[in-house]
Amino acid sequence: MRDNVISQNNRLCPRNQSGQGNPQFESIGVLVAGSRKIDVRNNTITDHSPKDPVDLPPGGVVVIDTTALGGAKPADVTVAGNVLRNNIPADLFSDGTGANIVFSHNTCEASQPAGACKG
Repeated sequence: MRDNVISQNNRLCPRNQSGQGNPQFESIGVLVAGSRKIDVRNNTITDHSPKDPVDLPPGGVVVIDTTALGGAKPADVTVAGNVLRNNIPADLFSDGTGANIVFSHNTCEASQPAGACKG
C-alpha cells in the first residue's frame, strides 16, 4: 500500500448484532490484522479520532494479532516513510505480536509502544 492520502476515517463499524464475527471499530487509517508480507509506505495518514467504545485499537497504522478471532499473527510487515499526525491515541500502534514487524523512517509524534516514531 503506497502513496495514499488517508484522513478522517472515523465512521463507526459496529459488531454483528449476534455478537459473532467482526469486532466494533472506528478511527483506523490502515489496519494490518493478522496479515503477512505487507508493505505500508509513503502514505499520509491523518486525523483519526474515536468517539465510541471500540474492540480494536484506533490509530493511524494499527498492526494486531487476530488469532482470538480465528486469524493469525502478523508477519513480515514494513511500515516506512509515512507521514502520520493527529491520530488518537497513536499514529503507530502494534500489539507487539508477530514476526519481522518493522517501523522505519516514519514522521509521527505518538506510538504504542513508544519509540516507533524514531528512525
